[in-house]
Amino acid sequence: MLSLLIGFLLAAVGAANLPGSIWEPTECKTCPYSLCTNKKVYDRGNAIFTCWTSGTDIYTDTTWLKTTDNCYVARYDVEEFADPSELPYCGRVQQPEWPKRNGRTRYYSECYRMPYLQDRARKYYKNNVDLNLLCVARNVTGYAHEVMGKTYVGSYFLGRKLTLHSTWYKTNSDCFVHETGIWPVEDDLEDCGPLDTELPERILPETETTIPTSAPTLFPTPTTVLPNTTPSRSASVASTDIHPLSRRFLYNTTIGEEYVNCTETSNSKDRVHGVRHVYEFDQPVFPQCGTVDQFGPHPDNYTIMLFTTDFCWIRDDECWEQLLQSSLRSDHFPHCESFTDTVS
Repeated sequence: MLSLLIGFLLAAVGAANLPGSIWEPTECKTCPYSLCTNKKVYDRGNAIFTCWTSGTDIYTDTTWLKTTDNCYVARYDVEEFADPSELPYCGRVQQPEWPKRNGRTRYYSECYRMPYLQDRARKYYKNNVDLNLLCVARNVTGYAHEVMGKTYVGSYFLGRKLTLHSTWYKTNSDCFVHETGIWPVEDDLEDCGPLDTELPERILPETETTIPTSAPTLFPTPTTVLPNTTPSRSASVASTDIHPLSRRFLYNTTIGEEYVNCTETSNSKDRVHGVRHVYEFDQPVFPQCGTVDQFGPHPDNYTIMLFTTDFCWIRDDECWEQLLQSSLRSDHFPHCESFTDTVS
C-alpha cells in the first residue's frame, strides 16, 4: 500500500514538469501577453514547463506555458509538447495596466518589430502622436544606421569593433520607436529585458499600418549624378527583402544653393508661395521622408521632394548630398505617403 502511494506521488510530481522543444528563438515573458517585458530569450532547444494559462492569441492559440525560469512562452513556439491538460493550470494571470500617453512623437517615426532598423515598419507615426510607451531598450546592439547625423553601429561593422549607444521605446503596438523621433521621455520606464534580433515575424498587432496603394514603393534607382542635377528614372525594382543596414531615417545633408525656400507644399514648380523657412548655403538640414513630384507623362519628368524636420519641403537637387547618391538611402528611405498613423 505504501509503495503504491509513493508511486502515485512520484507520478504526480513528474506530471507537473513536462519537457518540450523550442523550435525557434522565442521570448519568455514575465506574463502571458505579448506586450509584457522579457525575462529570458530561449534559443532552439529544450525547456521544462510547469503549468499552463491563457494569454495573447498567437495564431488562434491562446495557451501559454510557464517554464522553470518563472516566465511564459507561447505554446505556438513549442514543437514537441503533449496536451496541456497534462500540466496543472497556473490560474488566471491578470493582464497588466499599460501606461497611457507617456510619450509623443516629435517627427515622423517608424515603429519596428525589434529595436533596430528593419525591412518594414509595423507603424508609421506622424508627428505629435501620443504614444503609450511600455518599456525601454537601452544600449541596443544592432546594425549600422544614421539618425539626425549621428551614426549608430553594431558591435562589428566593416571589420571594425565599434560600440552602439542607442535607445528605443516599445509602444502598445508591440513595436519600437527610436529616441530621436520622439520628445524626451520623463517617465522612468522598466527595461524591456533581453531581446533576440533573430526572432521571427509572427506576432502582428491588429493596428498594423496599411500603406496606401498609391504610394510608390521605391525612389528612382540611383545613378551617378552631380549636385543640383536631376537624375534619370529607372524602371528596375529592388527586392522587398531589405538588409537592415539599408534603412536610414533623418539623414543629414547640406544646402547647395545660396538660399533655398522651404515651403508648406511639395509642389516642385512653385518655390515662392507658402514659404515657412529659408535655408542658407551649406546649412545642415534633416529630411524626415521624401516623395516624388511627377509633373508630366514622361518618366523623367519628376522631382524628388524632401520633408525636413522644420516640417516643410525642399527639392532634393537643392542639396549637396542628394538622395540618389546613396543606393541604400535612395532605395529604402521612407516615403512620406507611408506615414498615416495618428494613434499609438
